[in-house]
Amino acid sequence: QFFQDPNSENIRLSVPVRGKSRGVEFDAQGQIYNSLSMIWTYVYTDTEVTEDPTDSANVGNRLPFAPRNQGSVWLKYDFTQGLLQGLSLGGGVYAAGRRFGDSANSYSDGDYASLDLMAAYKVTLGRSMLTTQLNINNVNDAEYFYLRSRGTNLPAEPLTVIGSIRLEF
Repeated sequence: QFFQDPNSENIRLSVPVRGKSRGVEFDAQGQIYNSLSMIWTYVYTDTEVTEDPTDSANVGNRLPFAPRNQGSVWLKYDFTQGLLQGLSLGGGVYAAGRRFGDSANSYSDGDYASLDLMAAYKVTLGRSMLTTQLNINNVNDAEYFYLRSRGTNLPAEPLTVIGSIRLEF
């Protein structure tokens, strides 16, 4: 939480807001069918401002930057035989609910979901393993902010493509 220094219009001071949070987190990981694996997560967080030195009226509001609900699911298929042996394809989605930008809960960012995809190919070279991988993050080019307050906006990455080559020996 920031407020203007009364002695200087060029200085903003940060005042810590105290709060509490309670919640539950679920994670599941497993093999669904043969070469198909899944990772699933869900987080529920109930937050509350317990002390705000700048405005006591904010006590009881939700803490800023903390969505009540968030979760993800990721699926990956590994080809283990035939012409596509060594190929892995995967995709997943991460979603988060509304987050308030300040302890007054005067503004918020809405829900969002981001889709990621990947393809990898592994090949054995003697006693070494070569893996090439391509990741496409935020395929749907969702526009949202990791952090947002009255003076700071940190946008999420737009659609991003990342390639890698790894040699294990």
